[in-house]
Amino acid sequence: MQTKKNHVRPVALAVLMTLLASVFAPMSWAADAKVVLREDHTDAFFIDTDTGVPVVQVENGLRSQKYDPNDVEFQIQPDTYGKYELKGVSESPLEGYYTGSEDADIWFEPGWNAPRFAKNGFDALRVDFTTVTGPGKMLLTGNSPEGDDDGPLGAWLADGTYELVKGASLPIKGHQHAHWLFTRAGKYTMSGVAVGTKTDGTEVSSQPFTLSWDILKSDDDTRPADTADPTPTVTPSATPTPTDTPSAVPTPEPTETAGPTIDTTKIEIDHGHLDVFAGLAHDGMLSMAIKDDRDGDAVYRAPEAVTLKIGENAFRKLPETMHDRFAPEGYVLAQNGEHQQEMLFPGWDTFGVAPDFEAVDLEFVDVTGPGKVYLYQQGIGKLHSPLVSGSWVLASGETISQKKLGHVHTNWLFEKPGTYTMKVRLKGVPVKATDGKAVVSEPATYTWVVGDKQDDQPVVAPTNPVPSEAPSSPAAGPTDQPSAVPSSPAASVVPSSPVPSSPAAGPTDQPSVVPSQAPSVVPTSQASEGAGEGAVQPTPTQGADVPSVTSSQAPAVKASALPHTGV
Repeated sequence: MQTKKNHVRPVALAVLMTLLASVFAPMSWAADAKVVLREDHTDAFFIDTDTGVPVVQVENGLRSQKYDPNDVEFQIQPDTYGKYELKGVSESPLEGYYTGSEDADIWFEPGWNAPRFAKNGFDALRVDFTTVTGPGKMLLTGNSPEGDDDGPLGAWLADGTYELVKGASLPIKGHQHAHWLFTRAGKYTMSGVAVGTKTDGTEVSSQPFTLSWDILKSDDDTRPADTADPTPTVTPSATPTPTDTPSAVPTPEPTETAGPTIDTTKIEIDHGHLDVFAGLAHDGMLSMAIKDDRDGDAVYRAPEAVTLKIGENAFRKLPETMHDRFAPEGYVLAQNGEHQQEMLFPGWDTFGVAPDFEAVDLEFVDVTGPGKVYLYQQGIGKLHSPLVSGSWVLASGETISQKKLGHVHTNWLFEKPGTYTMKVRLKGVPVKATDGKAVVSEPATYTWVVGDKQDDQPVVAPTNPVPSEAPSSPAAGPTDQPSAVPSSPAASVVPSSPVPSSPAAGPTDQPSVVPSQAPSVVPTSQASEGAGEGAVQPTPTQGADVPSVTSSQAPAVKASALPHTGV
């Protein structure tokens, strides 16, 4: 038996060693513990091909911090629990934890990205899953790609199914996001490899990886542990529309004394993922930029230095069912990003205003062009406008309200060829403001050149004039912008055959058809597409619109469409 005297010295030595370790080797602890990610814009499979061999990483946050997937654990919150009717996925409602839930306070829907893979000599990329473990089923879905609001949800997996199992394969075509559903709370893992097919037909694989998930159990989930889960319907589906983009305030990252450097180099951009309306904040002041992450690493560009080019390959004739709300034909940029290798994939991102601001509005001071510009998103059961007014037309005076910081994509329709300009500014109340007064940025000017034929005579007149305010200075009083913002993006548009154009790198399939039903009113509440990736709350009925569930009763069946989208 050890005496008390002999026991004191080892304890003191252990304490001393612990202190020394914390001072001289702080990173050794990080190597032994999982990095827990539960919010912000996240790519579960960020595939780097610069070396000629796929390398899989996890990317998270405003600064695009990279992690080894083996060191990461994704955490899904209890408020994602519910009973969901997912058309095409299951004939009966599925009970579980769904990242697309409108009740989720924090939006967290990891996606994937593979920048520059075509430039690096690859024709295609995919993730092959070798092992999937967990207490329940793990499903991956998109939004409905069909031309009606009642179509089945899109399937991301190569075989058109939804359940992630051993042997499943996920094609990687660019930067996209999706919805995840776990039928049970608990710990899950997915193991796999990224496989790239080079232009000569040879295949190269990444090192194997294992990514972990922790689904936190809800108090409302009172199911016995041995209850069998319903088997999802195996119904092949068309390519889905992704969820874009994102959580409330970004997770802690290295603090910088200044905002990102703004590149003023003149450039024309005609394809790839862009956050054209990227909000930034520094020292309580707001500004706007274009966040260009086509090559994986974000470059912030001055809007006035960029020409956004939309080619003839974006021209579509819309279905007749949409003619009562939209132009019968025009240049379409789909929100699902399926064609980002050959067309623009534009959205907006307001994570850059944190921590100074928790909510901001995008105000369109002036919009001109030879035709109208339409914005629309697929919500729950019908199309929705991302504009506060509920209008389909993006005109002078319109506003997009981001009540939570977020990363959002939408469908764009430019009616006629020619040059369009948009003067846009940010408005928000600083977190530390004690008087409730808003701060307004300087307007930034965006230029879009649409089609090969040019007709530059502006015809779109302002409809909702924006009150004049002194840029970057406190406004006269609290902002009076409406808080309701329509649901977040969902389906992409698919009109008829496109006008032939010169070959472009990347996928060549046409976007999918947009639903035909028109929304009757603008939603009055929002779901969070940025659960912090927090602002335009992509879906219309959050929280109060959904019946509460007590532990003594089964949860109410929730929406069948996917509320959040955007990358």
